[in-house]
Amino acid sequence: FFFLKRRRKQLTMVKTTLQVMATLENVVEARPGKDFTWFFKFKCAQCDEVSERFIAVSADEKEEIPGSRGSANAVVTCKLCKRTYTVDIVPGSVGSIKGESFCNLVSLECRGAVPVEFDPQDGWAIEVEGGGKYDADLSEK
Repeated sequence: FFFLKRRRKQLTMVKTTLQVMATLENVVEARPGKDFTWFFKFKCAQCDEVSERFIAVSADEKEEIPGSRGSANAVVTCKLCKRTYTVDIVPGSVGSIKGESFCNLVSLECRGAVPVEFDPQDGWAIEVEGGGKYDADLSEK
């Protein structure tokens, strides 16, 4: 007889930093605007299922974690294995895009999931050469 015992994967906290590089023409800086909402797809750490839609994560919003006294910026339940994972934006981690080198844009603390895709969408503040400032939608690929 062989008896195989499958261990559950532990829900560990993973800090992930989104790094972005862009070619900017006549643009000095691009940064998330005030009250910016981030959109990510996540992969469940338990079953490796990737979310079908983009999940909104905002530093201004807190959701209660079921079965816990804590809260997070996003609380999501995996459709396949029904595990709950949480995402928090690391305070003070939001950066901007400058020049043509990799820039740290935001850091996330994820429990039970890993971000796999980012959608910039709208709400960006753009500063152009000469000092002009504009709002921009970066959702076009």
